[in-house]
Amino acid sequence: MSKPSRLERTRKRLSCALTIEKRHYSGIVLDLSGSGLFIQTTAPAEPGTGLRVELAVPGQAEPLPIQARVARRKVVPPRLVTVAQGGLGVRIEQAPEAYYALIAEMQRTKLPSAEEKPAQPSRPPPRAKARGRLQRRALEAARRSLGAPPRPEPSGCFRVRLGQVHGSRSRFLEVKADSEDEARERAVAEVGEGWKVLSCERRNVS
Repeated sequence: MSKPSRLERTRKRLSCALTIEKRHYSGIVLDLSGSGLFIQTTAPAEPGTGLRVELAVPGQAEPLPIQARVARRKVVPPRLVTVAQGGLGVRIEQAPEAYYALIAEMQRTKLPSAEEKPAQPSRPPPRAKARGRLQRRALEAARRSLGAPPRPEPSGCFRVRLGQVHGSRSRFLEVKADSEDEARERAVAEVGEGWKVLSCERRNVS
C-alpha cells in the first residue's frame, strides 16, 4: 500500500499552536480558507481578540505564522464534547504566501490522465525570469479567488546586489519588502535562476 501524500495527510489533520495575550494553547484546524479558519481548541478568547496561529504543515520544518482575529467562539457544554466540537472561528489579517499556495494546491482539481489529454505541440520551457513572474501572477490570482485579505504594502526598501553563479557580471535591484530575507527572495525571483545575492542593505526612504 502506497503512503498517503502530504496533501492527503494535511486534509485529515492539521495541528496548530495559538498565542493569545502571551498565553499558549494547542488546537486542530477543522476548516480553512483564504479568509479564515475554524480551530478546535479550549483556548478562551472572545470575538475581537487578536491572536497568532502557527500552522504545522506535514513535510515542512517550520510552521506557517498567521496573524488573525477571533470572529466567533463556539462553546460546547462538557456533556456534549463527545458529539460536538467547540473552538474559535478566526479571520485572517496577515498570512505568508506559503499559506495561500497550500490552499490553492489543496483545492486544485485533478488533472486529466495522459489518455484524456489532447495532443499538444511541445514548447520550450519558459525562461526562469518569465517563469517566476508567471508563478507570482498565479499566486496572486489564487489569493483573490480564495478571498484573501488585501496584501499590505511592504514596509521597507532594500538595495540588493546580485552576481552570476557562473560568471563575473553583477547588478543592483531596488526591492520593496518587509525583511531582508524577503528582499533576497524577491530579488532572486525577479532576475531568475543563475544569480545569487551578494549583499542586501535597507535604504532609508524619506
